[in-house]
Amino acid sequence: MKIGPLIYLIRFLETKKGEIDKIKEKILTTEPADPFMGSFLALNLHHLYCALEDIFKEIGKVFENQIEDLSKYHLELLKRMTYDLSPLRPAVLSQESFDLLNELRKFRHFLRHAYSVELDLISLKRLKDMVREKFVVVERDLDNFRDYLEGELKKKLEEVA
Repeated sequence: MKIGPLIYLIRFLETKKGEIDKIKEKILTTEPADPFMGSFLALNLHHLYCALEDIFKEIGKVFENQIEDLSKYHLELLKRMTYDLSPLRPAVLSQESFDLLNELRKFRHFLRHAYSVELDLISLKRLKDMVREKFVVVERDLDNFRDYLEGELKKKLEEVA
């Protein structure tokens, strides 16, 4: 792999991490006590998944962007992040991260297509609690992947020095 894409992906991950931290904070401090606050929480859960999917899309562009069945694009992209493609790249996500993010992916899909359905505040609270309890694993996985990229960049820079 060339140096440029490695640097780009490292910087992209760092930028998205800041955005994700802000969104996560909104999620964790929002109580879905009424439909208005439920809508605010739903929007931020949606934003959280979309920010993560942006990362996965960029990883896919750099390493392996060949999803043929566009009807299952979002699920296939998420699944691909669990695949160890050594020596190309390690898995980005653990199964535990996949399980949480797949719940958020399903919710994102529901939210985008449920125009006339009232949000279930109990389900929103359940998703919020899942983020509170399990998102640390996603953060760990992304940190590990960034560490892998930085290690690869260091090797490449030593080769040209």
